Amino acid sequence: MLSSIEQWLNAIISDDKIDACHHPSVYPFAAMPSPPSSNPSSTSGRLRDISPPKRRKVTDDGVFEKIDDVEDVNRTPRNYLSSSLSYRLSNPPRLRAPSLSSTTSSPSRVSASSSKQRRSVSPAKRTQSLQALDKPVHYVALEDNATQQLPVDAQSLYNRIYDITVEHDSFLPCKARTQICSAIGRQLRDSWFRDKEGDQARAQADLHSLREIETAARECLRLGRSEAAWNLEVHGPLLKLALAQHRRACRELVTTARIAVPCVPSTSGRGGGGYVESKMVDFALVLALENDLGLDEDDERLASLIQNAVWSQPADMQFINQTQYPPLQFRPVAISIETKAAGLAEDGRVQLGVWTAAWHRRISSWSLSDKATIITLPLLLVVEHEWKIFFACDRGDRLEIIGDMSIGDTKTLLGLYTIISVLRELADWVEGPFRTWFAGVLISASGGREHAVAF
Repeated sequence: MLSSIEQWLNAIISDDKIDACHHPSVYPFAAMPSPPSSNPSSTSGRLRDISPPKRRKVTDDGVFEKIDDVEDVNRTPRNYLSSSLSYRLSNPPRLRAPSLSSTTSSPSRVSASSSKQRRSVSPAKRTQSLQALDKPVHYVALEDNATQQLPVDAQSLYNRIYDITVEHDSFLPCKARTQICSAIGRQLRDSWFRDKEGDQARAQADLHSLREIETAARECLRLGRSEAAWNLEVHGPLLKLALAQHRRACRELVTTARIAVPCVPSTSGRGGGGYVESKMVDFALVLALENDLGLDEDDERLASLIQNAVWSQPADMQFINQTQYPPLQFRPVAISIETKAAGLAEDGRVQLGVWTAAWHRRISSWSLSDKATIITLPLLLVVEHEWKIFFACDRGDRLEIIGDMSIGDTKTLLGLYTIISVLRELADWVEGPFRTWFAGVLISASGGREHAVAF
């Protein structure tokens, strides 16, 4: 055994091969052959059976170079290992600490054992994931006989929208009939036109505006513009035009209106418990009852009722809806609108589902009765040119979003007139049935101290 060791040491390096000037007192450890096996059956001159892993050496300029798998043990030894070792020790690597975001938890949070910290935030990617909420959200297809499927409070609105979108009943201004027929190159049925006594100037102005919106929409699609550009050039102007004659129903751009934490839908007892990721929408049609809008006495009473309800809440809950966004603090959200420049409509449905579930959660806190149902809410989803409507129906133990139903498009003049006619029907609904219902909610929240006669 001793002779084998001596033979191995003699094979490492001889004195006449050491360049004392370049390699003072440093052995080329990386070029060493493996020592002989202690197994008697092994040959004493045997090199290691397994090829060494690829190594890297450091050149004079500090750049790493790869070393071949198999090395020549008889070549002149080079001190690359000691250089590499010196390089690593004098310049140790530094690991950058991971950044913390709202969707990641620090190690201390992960290791915490409290039940509150175990309630994680789950991103909702598909509508099926909304069924795990405490009050599940189900998307349901609109049936042929929708009047039997929808709650009673939505049937009148649905029937009028059906008349406009399917029957093409009375959705075009008679005062612009000649120009409309000329633009599309054909004569249209008499039943398609309304307002024989309407305002000529307004009809002409609407036609001019719709033609401009049509051009802008085509340009947005052709140039591949962003969702924000569509909102600015197409959807925003269209909503403004549709609501121009309504005092109480207003549009709000709510792309930055985040859901308040207490209103975020939760999944207690489902999948380990937690909260669904907060989602925002693009526009909202709201009930606006500010004094500077020239409202009547009944509106002022309702506005006062809303303000009193808001100010009676804790400091972190002083808002009427599910968000702390200031323009919505005293303006009840009646209709939510999600827009998409491109992509799958599924993403928009998820956003509408989460946003509406949060609104339901907030409105339920105003009611004194657990059995009270929330009014059926129209929801709008816009993907590029196409506009579709859904109906969010409160079924007590779940929320059903029934749809969809096409309400027009922005790529044709007739499609634009269809949208604007439906939007005006929706605005009438906001100022009528929705306003009356919401007043009843606040009266219930106040313990009946107010009277609903005026509303």
